[in-house]
Amino acid sequence: MVICSCNVISDSDIRAAAEELVNRSPDTKLSALNLLAEMGCQPDCCGCVPQFKRIARETLIK
Repeated sequence: MVICSCNVISDSDIRAAAEELVNRSPDTKLSALNLLAEMGCQPDCCGCVPQFKRIARETLIK
């Protein structure tokens, strides 16, 4: 499902980026900005930020 329509980012893209960040640097904060940067994107309207946070939390729980 597309979470960020500005950058055309899906929930699976966010999970993959979160997992990559955690694997590479376990102490890295999984913020929306860090996840967007990991994907080479920048925030635009920021309407997706709550969903980024939710998906990051879900990824950490796994």
